[in-house]
Formats: sequence, structure tokens, C-alpha cells
Amino acid sequence: MQSNGKGTMILVLGILGLICCPICGPVAWVMGNGAMNASTDPSDRNLVNIGRILGMVGTALTVLGVIVWTIIIVLSIVGGAASGGAAGGNFAPR
Repeated sequence: MQSNGKGTMILVLGILGLICCPICGPVAWVMGNGAMNASTDPSDRNLVNIGRILGMVGTALTVLGVIVWTIIIVLSIVGGAASGGAAGGNFAPR
């Protein structure tokens, strides 16, 4: 059986993308898709598939986090402007 040897690397990228390095998630996903077509070794194929799925989950969590943080920032800006700015009320210089 032929192994492309990328299964372990894709698995590590998927784990890193899920735990600490969000850019590794999409990389594992894309590399996993390419390796699934090239791999014929069943054990390597399993590692690639697990890494690819972890990359998908990591990418989805990263996108969700960006959306949540964007909403929080927009709401804090809108809320700050509605309450009169950073001073928190009507500020009249003396």
C-alpha cells in the first residue's frame, strides 16, 4: 500500500487549529481534502480524515468567535455613542 505520509502532519495541524493556532484549521482542512484523494493506505486515510474534521471544527469555531467578537465590539461602540460617549453622560466644559 502506498502512503503519502501527510496523515500525521494533517492531524497535528487539525489539533493545533482546534486548540491554539486558528490559522492551522483551514490549512488542515484544505490539505486533508487533497490528501484524501491521494492516500490509499487505510491507516493514513484515517489520520487524514480525523485531521480534516478537526480542521473543519477549528475553522467553524474561529469563524463563530470572529462573529461574536464583531457583534460585541459593534454593540459596545453603539452603546457608548448612545450614552453620550466615553464620559458616560452629558459633559459640559467649565
